[in-house]
Amino acid sequence: MTDDEAREVVAANLKRLRGDRSLSDIGRCCDTSAGAIQQIERGDRMPGAGLLTRLAATFGVSIDELMQPIRKSKKTA
Repeated sequence: MTDDEAREVVAANLKRLRGDRSLSDIGRCCDTSAGAIQQIERGDRMPGAGLLTRLAATFGVSIDELMQPIRKSKKTA
């Protein structure tokens, strides 16, 4: 996986996991700014290991889950 792909995957997973929670709330939980969370969600920034760990803990998932591409389900007719 390239760096760009990893940023996109983390961004998509963060958006999915965040749901209706505010950027400020996630930032407080992760000891970072809402702006940093927004940059990650947009795919502009890849979180470092420490922030990635805090994000995983905030959402109750593993780091592997944050880094795993979202699988699209196949619909059968």
